[in-house]
Amino acid sequence: MNRNLLIILVAVLAVVSLVVVGCAPEAAPPPVEEEEAPTPEEEGEEAPPAAPEAKVYKWIGCQHSAPGTILTLSAQSWAAEIAEMSDGRLVIDMLPAGAVVPAYREVQEGINEGLLDATVGNVSNLTTHMGDVAYLFSNTPGRIDPLEYMAWHNLGGGRELIDELVSEALPNTVYLGPFALKGAEEFGYFRKPVTKLSDFKGLKYRSAGIWGRIASEKLKAAVVSVPGVEVYEAIDKGIIDGFELSTATSNYAMGFYEIKGIINENPGVQSSYAIESIFANRDKWEELPDDLKSIVLHAMEAQQMRTYAATTVEDIQAREKMREFGTEMILLPEETIEEIISLSEEFFEETGQKNAQFAKVWESMDSFMSWYREGRNAFTP
Repeated sequence: MNRNLLIILVAVLAVVSLVVVGCAPEAAPPPVEEEEAPTPEEEGEEAPPAAPEAKVYKWIGCQHSAPGTILTLSAQSWAAEIAEMSDGRLVIDMLPAGAVVPAYREVQEGINEGLLDATVGNVSNLTTHMGDVAYLFSNTPGRIDPLEYMAWHNLGGGRELIDELVSEALPNTVYLGPFALKGAEEFGYFRKPVTKLSDFKGLKYRSAGIWGRIASEKLKAAVVSVPGVEVYEAIDKGIIDGFELSTATSNYAMGFYEIKGIINENPGVQSSYAIESIFANRDKWEELPDDLKSIVLHAMEAQQMRTYAATTVEDIQAREKMREFGTEMILLPEETIEEIISLSEEFFEETGQKNAQFAKVWESMDSFMSWYREGRNAFTP
């Protein structure tokens, strides 16, 4: 190979080498190590605290109605609604009547003694602690209906009067307000027609409250106290001649309409409205945060009209079933109804003359009701 050819070959190989090197990919730079962020402890700062778990309040509740009744079901519904609205922060175990203490007035005593945290009860059962004035807050004879009562309670000073009386009688008890509204009870069941006030004279008659007092003192009936669970046997065996006990729904459930020869009478002017209320132990109530207190009260207020609507409809249905069964049903004459109303108001006035607390409450109710009816009727076609 001549020398010139060798020089040319070497030059070509050099050029090719440069081209190959220029087309090759650039080498990746060495990885840069990232510095770890300093922890709060390394910077001298404390980590933010974890959010505390919400405190759960657990109450023991009780009511005085029999299992399966509308009041018992409403009480259970109230407790369930509170648990849901509070996202489980307040749980009330609503026990049946008699589970912790005997029913009726002992339910409120159980609250006052710290055996219970909440109850559904009746202010009128507190006569042992409050005297006759307690009778004015439920099952009162006369012309007051549940909505009139609620207007007086909420806007006419009624709540303040009850707060004052309950606090004096049971210092460890807080009255939260009406829970369930019910309309008039049935006038009663009798072995023979009772359509005039004179028919009560000498009648062996089961009753209670103000009307029981009136029937005994004014009408000269032989009034006896018979527990509700024993009334069926007493009337069936002739131990009593008649009785008044509860609303049509409850009376129907007890089977009174089936008794041979029994007479059902209405309207229940001797007990024109019934109000069940919620009570709470004062320490447990004051322990609750404000938002849970609001939930308890709003759930209670929601039950008021639900129960009133349900009991009204069920009372109508119960009377229809009794009529279909063939039970004799009598409506009181209008003059007898007016006589009972007049006699009741006379009793209120006489009792108020002897009892300052009774007079204070009755005057408040009577003046408000008179104003309320006059104004309502002026705008009612």
